[in-house]
Amino acid sequence: MLRKQEVSYVGTSVASAEEWHLRQKFQGIARDVFGDGVRIKNGQIIRFRDTAARILTNAGWKPAGTARMMQAGHILREHAEELASLVEITKANLPTESMRTVKEGH
Repeated sequence: MLRKQEVSYVGTSVASAEEWHLRQKFQGIARDVFGDGVRIKNGQIIRFRDTAARILTNAGWKPAGTARMMQAGHILREHAEELASLVEITKANLPTESMRTVKEGH
């Protein structure tokens, strides 16, 4: 039996659809690093992805299971200052510990 699935995209080009899918994937990583009140800036998703990949590669990280995902989050939080210019605060809440660390330059 066939299932009907409706998919909607913001924008009209294939590039817009690709960016939308990337945003869905990497927004969770941005929240893990900076907290719930943060989103990746418009037009910065590919740069965010590439920067995060470079940071993890330089740290010697390799994907393999849940423990590795927790380790990746820890590595990215340690290098949050490199990703900070690619995100924006969306909620008027107190900055998370990660955001305070980035602002203080630690």
